[in-house]
Amino acid sequence: VQLYSRSMSFKSRGAALVAFLILIKIARKIRAMYRHKRLMEQREEALQLNERTKVSHLREQIEDIDTELWRIGSVQVPHNTRRINGKHLVYIMIPGNPGISSVYVHWMQVLVAMFIDHKNEHAGVTRYDTICAYVISHANHCCDPRNRNR
Repeated sequence: VQLYSRSMSFKSRGAALVAFLILIKIARKIRAMYRHKRLMEQREEALQLNERTKVSHLREQIEDIDTELWRIGSVQVPHNTRRINGKHLVYIMIPGNPGISSVYVHWMQVLVAMFIDHKNEHAGVTRYDTICAYVISHANHCCDPRNRNR
């Protein structure tokens, strides 16, 4: 992009500068997007989300209102020194506005994966045998593949 030339008018130099600044802003956004994606992949790998959690999805209509239920459950990671203590933890999340539940599934996976392997320092065992998180969208706060939400 040519930013300065004696033959360019003031308006065209200003337009070229604005275009150049917009390109810089777009490049920064793209770089930030890839950095975010890379960080999420590293987190997934470090926490072994796919090995430690199981995600199931249910979509139903309750009185003609679309409702989604996501269940994120822990998968037992075998440990030789693991003792079962009989404790179970359940998270229930009902998102507010926007109440789109699929936005929160990744973060609930991270939460479950972090807590399932978190050991109690004094007892040497994990605090919970199983952890289950539910994310519920109701009142048409979910993606509508059939365009029924009006």
